[in-house]
Amino acid sequence: MNKPLSILKEYWGYDAFRPMQEDIINAVLNKQDTLALLPTGGGKSLCFQVPTLVLNGMCLVISPLIALMKDQVMQLNRRNISAQSINASMNFYETKEVLEDARDGKYKFLYVSPERLNSNTFLDYLPDMNIELIAVDEAHCISQWGYDFRPAYLQIKKIREYLKDVPVIALTASATPTVQEDILNQLNMKNAMCFRQSFERPNLAYSIVEPASKHTHLLEIIKDTNGSGIIYCKSRRQTKVVSDLLISNGISADFYHAGLTTEMRTRKQDAWISGSTQFIASTNAFGMGIDKPDVRIVVHFDIPDCLENYYQEAGRAGRDLKYSTAVLLQAPGDVLALRKQIDIRFPDFAKIKSIYLALMNHLQIAAGLGEGTLRSLDIGYFAEHFKLSVLDVTYVLQALEKDGTLSFNESTWQPSTIQFNYTTTDIRSLDTGIPFLNDLFKSLLRMYEGILDHEVKISEMAIARFMSKELSDIQSGLNELSRRGIIHYKPKMEEPSVYLMLNRMYADDFRFNMQSHLERKKIFGDRIESMIDFITQTSRCRSIVIGNYFGDLTIKECNICDICKSKKAKKSSISDIAAEVLQMLHKGPVKLQQLESRYGVNTLKEVIQLLDAESKINLNTQGELECL
Repeated sequence: MNKPLSILKEYWGYDAFRPMQEDIINAVLNKQDTLALLPTGGGKSLCFQVPTLVLNGMCLVISPLIALMKDQVMQLNRRNISAQSINASMNFYETKEVLEDARDGKYKFLYVSPERLNSNTFLDYLPDMNIELIAVDEAHCISQWGYDFRPAYLQIKKIREYLKDVPVIALTASATPTVQEDILNQLNMKNAMCFRQSFERPNLAYSIVEPASKHTHLLEIIKDTNGSGIIYCKSRRQTKVVSDLLISNGISADFYHAGLTTEMRTRKQDAWISGSTQFIASTNAFGMGIDKPDVRIVVHFDIPDCLENYYQEAGRAGRDLKYSTAVLLQAPGDVLALRKQIDIRFPDFAKIKSIYLALMNHLQIAAGLGEGTLRSLDIGYFAEHFKLSVLDVTYVLQALEKDGTLSFNESTWQPSTIQFNYTTTDIRSLDTGIPFLNDLFKSLLRMYEGILDHEVKISEMAIARFMSKELSDIQSGLNELSRRGIIHYKPKMEEPSVYLMLNRMYADDFRFNMQSHLERKKIFGDRIESMIDFITQTSRCRSIVIGNYFGDLTIKECNICDICKSKKAKKSSISDIAAEVLQMLHKGPVKLQQLESRYGVNTLKEVIQLLDAESKINLNTQGELECL
């Protein structure tokens, strides 16, 4: 057995690779730069994880999502594969500790968010790490022509200057030909091997429906589904409405969105994966990195803003290659509302500047300072306080992120931390007058090495177990020690946050690349028009439209989408009418006008074409059809 296959068997328990995986792995092991376009559920992660386990050194994995990094690190650790991550939610000491361990060869995989690539701390340690492979996940984020451009991804090219002989593998599930070319250019991937799996999903039936009532139609198709499913909704509120609708009709369901706590999201996700919850109504925050093979239906309650998102989300159905459906529901006015999003999502310069300045005031960032600062941000409170629209704030944050000014995370988790305000000598003689508090700070000293020297990450639950106390007692005690000034206690943060990539700009010197902003607006508009064309066209197979959009011209008609089924039904109907007409003509000639009146001009035209092709009829000089 070859080495990659034996590793696949040993750590993942699979006897064989999926199509193209082994070719991609061999290209990586031959130290060739590689671009891999594999559909959702196509096993992208194994394409860099398996070869890394063949190699002696470490893989540097660049990923945009903290939640996805945490999930992959956890999955690798469960398989006894050493992995760790560095992201914007970690403090200096935590980051330094991970980097030191990486330098000492303690990890096979180091996951890093793109924002951390250009930090001096990271760059100081980088040359001493034994990195043999760079994996760029969600590689479409590097292209401003893509649907999810992240400026921080542009730093990856600089990393290659430090690691000149290290190959790169770029992975994505959906990239148009233009974006594919841009990925190669931006990552300086010369003579790269490019692998693209077909975008064809022969077991997935796409359909677009415009029902009288979305809610009623949803219930009808859900009740007919044997298996689990996802209903994608545009807003957080809608996920709860849809979930409540299903539950009130006796259907096992729940809702999910990025505004929930990590604990709640994990619980809901695990219940759905295990099958105890059948359907999950979610925003597009759900599904990334989840490998559930037996999803039978994905419903889009609202129209996605691009085919990239639609293809990824719909593609979460039928990964076990069994027949599954992807249903998109639309209502009158949905297309017009989608086109209006173009102006809504790309605010003008004045609005961007005013909201930026309001945000800096709200976060209490002084002009000329703030670079590298991470601050929690309650968008609702901020918008209300400054009398702003939540949507305006959201889209301005996105614009500033794409311009490289800041990074916004809808849900950032930071562990609780403690910093002692006393020296070693002072703490030994300290007496709070309360035995429990004395025991508490002594327990902290015993449990956390270096706590007197710098801020450390703590677990309230671990302290509670160590002291045989209730969690609530520990939390109250830590708050009391903090109130007394003995420690500086920061409880865990689990809320949206802003990470400043630049110092705060002065009002008179506010800079924003409006030209690039308008270019992205045009690209966004083009993507919306492609999505609208996919929905409204009635002549081309849905699978072919999707494949052609991504540059795959090999796809044949699927025969199971609503368009193909409609064509098949129409063809069957024409055949039935042709048989009926032929039976009439056996009794004698019939005038064309009589047949047109009965079947309609267009239908009769198709019938005549069919019968004429089979040489069964003739049009005589009296304008009558007759049998041959």
